[in-house]
Parts: sequence; structure tokens; C-alpha cells
Amino acid sequence: LIVRVREAILGSLGRLVPDENGSCGKKAQEVPMTIACVCWAYATLRLQDSSLFSAIAERCAPSLSAFKHLELSNLLWSFAKLGEQSKGCKKLFKAAATEALNRSRGFSVVNLSTLAWSFATVRIK
Repeated sequence: LIVRVREAILGSLGRLVPDENGSCGKKAQEVPMTIACVCWAYATLRLQDSSLFSAIAERCAPSLSAFKHLELSNLLWSFAKLGEQSKGCKKLFKAAATEALNRSRGFSVVNLSTLAWSFATVRIK
């Protein structure tokens, strides 16, 4: 089952890219939620898969504007919980810092505390 989930996530990463008109179809809009939920599940179950998380980080870093506030905070929590420290992880957190600052007003207190914990845990500067 884990192998199938992993393959499905890796296959869906390509759908994060908007089409030539700058919009994403309904399926593409579901990708950030799916990625955040699967990463959350991996972290909750303490399932390490650094190559999967590295691929997710590399692909999601330039597309974080597609993630809703909860999805973004849960994604970062997952990386922090599993102790991911790859180059892609650092790139993801730096992009997330910019993204969070650009739309800070939309985050709930819970989202903000999750983001703060995540950044403090990974200690990326």
C-alpha cells in the first residue's frame, strides 16, 4: 500500500504546474491537499522516506502559492516532525517563509503556531 501511495504522490507532483493560462484544473487544485495529507500521515506514523520527501520539497517549493494556509502549515509540520534536512527541505522552508509573510493575514492561530514550531524544529536560517 505504501508503495502505491508513494507512486501516486510522485505522479501527481507534475500537476502542480498551472497550464499556459496560469490556471489549474480541479484535479490540480486537489494536489496540494493530497500532498499535505499524505505527508502528514507519513509524519504521524513516523514513516521515513527521505527520497520521497526530497522530491516533494523540490517540486512544491516553487508552487507554494497553490497551498491553502492549513495545507502549507501541515506540509512544513510533516517535514519538521520527520527531521528532514535535505537541500530540497531547506529550499522548501525558505520558499515557505516568503509565502507565509506574503499572505500572513490568512493564517489562523493554530496555523501560525504550527509554522512557528516547524521552523524552530528544523532550525533553517
